[in-house]
Amino acid sequence: MDSDPYGRAIRDYSLDQQTEPLIERCGDETREHPIEEYYFGEFEPTDD
Repeated sequence: MDSDPYGRAIRDYSLDQQTEPLIERCGDETREHPIEEYYFGEFEPTDD
């Protein structure tokens, strides 16, 4: 079975079982992924 950190993080968050933040890395930059905002926030469609 392949590793899927985003899928696990989303599942853990939805089940209130998240024990640590999901960290995004791009080269030397790191940031905490805003799971709630991206996947559980209000959806506002755009006219694009």
